[in-house]
Amino acid sequence: MKCFPLICLTCLTLCLMGHLTFPLQGIAKTTQPVIFIDTDMGSDVDDALAILTLLGRQEFHIAGISTVNGQVQKRAKITLRLLELAGYSNIPVAAGVGTTLLREKQPRNRKRQLAQYLDQEPEKLISKQHGVDLMIQSIHEHPGLTVLAIGPLTNVALAIIKDPSIVPKIGQLVVVGGAISLPPVSERGTIFVDYKSEYNLNSDPDAAKLVFNSGVPILMSGLTPALQVTATLDDAEQWKALKTPLAQWISQRVFERLESHQATETHLGDVLGAVMASHPKIGEVKVLPIHIEMWGDTLRTVIDSTGSGRSINVVLKVNSEQFNPYFKKAMDAILKPEDPLK
Repeated sequence: MKCFPLICLTCLTLCLMGHLTFPLQGIAKTTQPVIFIDTDMGSDVDDALAILTLLGRQEFHIAGISTVNGQVQKRAKITLRLLELAGYSNIPVAAGVGTTLLREKQPRNRKRQLAQYLDQEPEKLISKQHGVDLMIQSIHEHPGLTVLAIGPLTNVALAIIKDPSIVPKIGQLVVVGGAISLPPVSERGTIFVDYKSEYNLNSDPDAAKLVFNSGVPILMSGLTPALQVTATLDDAEQWKALKTPLAQWISQRVFERLESHQATETHLGDVLGAVMASHPKIGEVKVLPIHIEMWGDTLRTVIDSTGSGRSINVVLKVNSEQFNPYFKKAMDAILKPEDPLK
């Protein structure tokens, strides 16, 4: 694995800045709490389910969505396709950064990922604005907003590098990633688990370290709580039976995910992050001193026993009796056909 000098980060940033534009037009004001979503839509179905959960509950105004990691243009198209099917094509979607900050990371070997599959082109075009700039603009337009990061933290890190003044304007950054402990193998029903199983932060560890050290207020929902909530084959079958275009689309994405992993359920880490953004009491949250360390090429988020690590809010476990009906109600609201008598 190649590690490049820190100066390369500065060069990379300066090069990117030449391509990033920051339009002056504002985003419409709203009295609702505001959220901005940064996603690696396509690598797993829970990104799509997280967005549908937010749309179904309608507790946030979504200021915009940026895509990160790898095929960001295709990820943005998949996001637009989802929003169009859901009737929310007015939400701006912009492609962000597909590379990492410093070190190269090997892509996961998956039989099939949504990032390689787009059933049809969306009608709306991807925003000409860069995803990092859309994030920065949204933060300035809506001070105190929530940023929901459900992918690697590359876009968030570059936004902070480009415009450090956004840091005090972020109400909270919900990070889906990290692992302060590992569940027993029997809990997740797999043969082997280690810290590399935590994908998001490990996809760009340098970005993660920069963001965690930036001073942004963080709520971290990591690997262990993500494994406690699932969507099942039965769920997908029920959604398919609704026969609406959106229900057909999302159920097919779940079927693909389950088939590729030869599983009957898929974990909902990103959905949990979306839910915790507005309902932290659904999980057990504790303020812990967290330290990011590197073991070889693997990032670890560990509790600093000296107490000198930066204190952040950490989700330890989920109250499934509250989460499951919340998720079901959100999916029912966004997927069920409208009453034809209305």
